[in-house]
Amino acid sequence: AIADSIPDTLDLDPFLGYFERTWVSGVSGRRARFPPETWNQTDRVDRGLNRTNNFCESFYRTFSDVVGNSNPTIYNFLSAVQMEQASTEGKMRRSRPTARGDSHLLGGRDVWRRTPACSG
Repeated sequence: AIADSIPDTLDLDPFLGYFERTWVSGVSGRRARFPPETWNQTDRVDRGLNRTNNFCESFYRTFSDVVGNSNPTIYNFLSAVQMEQASTEGKMRRSRPTARGDSHLLGGRDVWRRTPACSG
């Protein structure tokens, strides 16, 4: 265990007890406040999923750059939305399965049947 590798001179027992009760096992038969399934990413890594929401932050940053500022005119905002829509449609066209039934861009998933027309 990690706790066994910590020198006794650091006296981390109070912290380790707090961590164990709050984040791992809970207290007196009650579930931990933040059990491992809420923060452990092993399952997501095993399934090849993102571990963070960096993809959302990346989209926001890119879209903000396209819009140009935090208070765009309605014209600039709608223009940026149209450019993003065109970009997304192009990516989806390139991701359509080929005659062999595979998709080089999105790992073979059929996004055409599972992507809503408008998502928020």
